[in-house]
Amino acid sequence: DYCDAELADSDINVDDIEEDFNASRRSRDTIANTEIIHLALLAIHSAPMDGITLEMAFKFLSHFDVDHYISDEHFWLMGACEKAIQIKPHTSFPILHHLACAFLCVTMNRDSSDDDESRTASIFIGVALDVLTSQEQQRHSSMSFGSPSSSIAYVDVMVCTLAHLLCLGSTTLSFAGSNNALKICCSILENDFSSVFLQGSCCWIIWSIFRSGLGLGTIYASKAAEAILLVMPNIENCPTLLTVGFAALSEVVMFINLEADPLVEAIVHLVSKHPTIDMLRREACQLLFKLCKTKEIAAHIVFAGGLDVAKKPLDDSCEQCPMAVHLLIKLSVVASGDVLSIEDHETMINASNHLRNVSLLAAKSWLTIVSVKEDFAKGSAMAINSIKEIMEAFPKNINLQRLALMALRNMAASIQRAKLPLDISPCIRPVLDAQKEHGGEIHEDCCGALWALMGVQCELDSTLVREVVYFAIEVTEIHILSSEHPFCEDVVTAGMAIFADTFSNPVNAMQVLGEKIVNIVVDVVNTTIYSCLDKKEKHPSIFQFGFCTLHHLCNDDSCRDIIVSHGGIVAVVDGMMANLENASIQENGCNILRRLAGNDIGMKLNIVEADGVDVIMNIMISHGENASVLSEAFQALSCLSVDKTSRNFIAQQGGVMVIASSMSTLAESVAVQEAGLAALCNIVSDVEEDILEASNIFSVVNDSLDHHAKDSSIQKKGLALLYNLSIRNEGMRFKLLSSGCLNNITKAVEIHTSCPKIVSSALRMLVNLSDTEECRKVLFDEKVVNLIIHAMMLNFENLKNAIVGCKILYTICERSSNNINIGFAGVEAIVYTMMFHHSSEYIQDMGCRILACSSSHSFISNNGIFDLDLFDLICKMVEVILSAMSGFPNSLQVQNNATIALSNMSKIEENIAVLNTEQARMEVVLTQAMTRFPECQKRCEEVLEALAT
Repeated sequence: DYCDAELADSDINVDDIEEDFNASRRSRDTIANTEIIHLALLAIHSAPMDGITLEMAFKFLSHFDVDHYISDEHFWLMGACEKAIQIKPHTSFPILHHLACAFLCVTMNRDSSDDDESRTASIFIGVALDVLTSQEQQRHSSMSFGSPSSSIAYVDVMVCTLAHLLCLGSTTLSFAGSNNALKICCSILENDFSSVFLQGSCCWIIWSIFRSGLGLGTIYASKAAEAILLVMPNIENCPTLLTVGFAALSEVVMFINLEADPLVEAIVHLVSKHPTIDMLRREACQLLFKLCKTKEIAAHIVFAGGLDVAKKPLDDSCEQCPMAVHLLIKLSVVASGDVLSIEDHETMINASNHLRNVSLLAAKSWLTIVSVKEDFAKGSAMAINSIKEIMEAFPKNINLQRLALMALRNMAASIQRAKLPLDISPCIRPVLDAQKEHGGEIHEDCCGALWALMGVQCELDSTLVREVVYFAIEVTEIHILSSEHPFCEDVVTAGMAIFADTFSNPVNAMQVLGEKIVNIVVDVVNTTIYSCLDKKEKHPSIFQFGFCTLHHLCNDDSCRDIIVSHGGIVAVVDGMMANLENASIQENGCNILRRLAGNDIGMKLNIVEADGVDVIMNIMISHGENASVLSEAFQALSCLSVDKTSRNFIAQQGGVMVIASSMSTLAESVAVQEAGLAALCNIVSDVEEDILEASNIFSVVNDSLDHHAKDSSIQKKGLALLYNLSIRNEGMRFKLLSSGCLNNITKAVEIHTSCPKIVSSALRMLVNLSDTEECRKVLFDEKVVNLIIHAMMLNFENLKNAIVGCKILYTICERSSNNINIGFAGVEAIVYTMMFHHSSEYIQDMGCRILACSSSHSFISNNGIFDLDLFDLICKMVEVILSAMSGFPNSLQVQNNATIALSNMSKIEENIAVLNTEQARMEVVLTQAMTRFPECQKRCEEVLEALAT
């Protein structure tokens, strides 16, 4: 620069100077090429030397650039430095020590693992501390340390080298060494004559000492803080040294509580003076972060402008500043809710999201945010994916993994509540990896997350499903059977819940997992149930999900066999007995027993032998007001009534009475009424009548039918029960009539006329009761007759209904004391029934009988007036009678009843015209009947004679 100025009055000859420089360079190159440097270092290493000679050697070496000339002599140079440092007394050879420090400062490599290099660094530090301590003692005695007359360069280099070695980690200080170094640094910082460079080196040393965590205590920390704060005004125009000062204070304030308010204001002021220095701003953010210990300090940081210090790098840079994000996060957590604006919180959230995979604190902040998020209508996929990325970014940090797993669990539970379909399969792998990484310590957290994730609507890959099931098997067995891991109810419960979710579709699960894994799962579930029973402790959640798993598996026939083979019957019965107060367990247990029993009598008897009836009876008593439990219990009890012995056993145990009582209590419950009627229908077939009367069963059934008159399922089951009771004996039928069942029967037909099963059951009941005077009174009521006929017309296609309907109409026609007939509508119903069921001999016979009773009047006129519709009806009637005779020519009953009907019709003159329409066919059919059955001859002749006239 001096030469470029080209000063006019300068006497300097630039060419001469350049020539001297070139000559010196050539001399150094020549010396280096003759290996004199190597020989000098070898001599220092091998030959004994006094301090003067060694100083001369170092003066010689100082003429050469280390990187260019001595890079290959690194080992020998380090040895020479070690030797120079050990020359005593130190004060007699300041230049030697100065040069040795300079060489160390540029050659020490922090990444080197060379033991000799570390030993040299340790020796140097010992020497440096001795020299600097001696200098401090001289200062106290003569007040001249650090004055211009002292060797400032020597002290600067010594302190700089010490800072270099400590910061780069080449060596460490002992507790005593740290005390000495701290005292020296504080003394230098307090000295007004210390250079800015020396003050910066001292700040680096203080940073290294407190960062090492030797536990120096608050006294030393206070002294260091005072010293650093003292020099802040001196270095406020030097951003590099300010950065080092902030870094040192950041470590110191971890040990003491400084007066935060003035320091915060000073930090904000100093940063504002250097707005473009990013490193200074980052260290300021870190210092503010560590100062932010209370709500009041946080508020002061915000109001003093500390928030702007943090937000500026986030606004200006495309790359987020971790320390700025950390400060924002801490301010949002520590400060009261109204200190930060909504925009500030949004900035913090966005920054946390941006740095979640690189910053531990940002990751924790983001996880906290997403774990409490409630609105998942938008962004749920992004939030789930962010948790996955955090788990993959910090796999070794167990605390963060736990926080992430908790966030996953909470989010999955919220997604379940919102019923959002979402692909959660990417999140399952990190959960499984966390379990592999941290083992038993994190089982509970992993189980909770997987449990929640498996409940989200999502199709999982078959490989992933198998891994999840294997995980559940492993953790459940470990915490149930292993002596190395304590029993953990939450882990085992989650394992059972995962099984339950996996087998919610047992057919699909069976295809994905295979029979081998299903066998293992069933064995684990049953073993868990037995283990919990042995503990004699209440673990309802384990039983609940275990039973839920077995319940799902029972939907597949092959799985039912697996459950039984692993002792499932006893496990379920004993589990139900141990958890009588738990409604969910009892409901699932009854369902499992019913499904295991199926239609296998042997299986049903096995359940009875395992005290299945006893436990179901206890359930009905304990949960007498729980409709869902009772409906399942009734069905299970009904399923176990396989023979007379079992039915009587159930009745004698009070089964009929309990069912009837529960139905009375829960009269409004459709499920209870339906299941109760079905159970009673199966049980009461041969139960002693005294038990039936004591249970008030007749009243219960009628009340149920009356209360739920419009429920077709209850009507079906109630009428079936009444029918089973009615076929026992006449005394039972009398009791049924006394209970008022006829009213419910006719009402069922009236309301459910179009339901074949109800109509069939009702008509069968009327047939069974038709031999009683009370029933006949009802049957002969014109309204009831019309109701029955209407029901027949709507259900004539159903053979069972047709048979029962024909029986009823025949009873009406045959036993009516008032000559009540079924009218034209009844005839029409019979005609259509015979036409549809032309292949049924019974229908044809009964139809002809009914028509024989109803054919002794005119069918072609109504009150003396010709009716075309009636004419068509009589034609069809003649046709079905002739079809019956042609269809069953060898049936005496059909032929006999048919000829009676035709004979009765022929006696009414108005009907002859109709008979003539089928004259030719009729002559053939009647001639055949006379030939085969003489009993029919007279009636056949009467008809033929009527046709001839």
